[in-house]
Amino acid sequence: MTRIACRCEAIEMMIGSDPVAQFYCHCDDCQAMHGAGYVAEAVYPADAITIVRGTPQSWTLRRNPRFFCPNCGTRLFIEVLALRVRGVSGTLLPPGMFRPDFHMQCQYA
Repeated sequence: MTRIACRCEAIEMMIGSDPVAQFYCHCDDCQAMHGAGYVAEAVYPADAITIVRGTPQSWTLRRNPRFFCPNCGTRLFIEVLALRVRGVSGTLLPPGMFRPDFHMQCQYA
């Protein structure tokens, strides 16, 4: 089990599996939602991510809800409903745990 938290630690989550994939996403949705050229993302089965403290809020740009801390604004994860996975912000993982394998949606870079 790996513990991760938002920057103010109001939201705490536990990760109970290895990632399905880790990558940098350059899609226009991620760019719009994060105000960045790309986003570090670690994908896990949805049931492997457990919220153990706090209540994140969500917003949806097109189809998948994205969750954040209502106190500090830290972006936590995206829920990809059709695939039953959660894409956790790679910046929340402990040092050395985010090891991206590829870049995706580079046509938007």
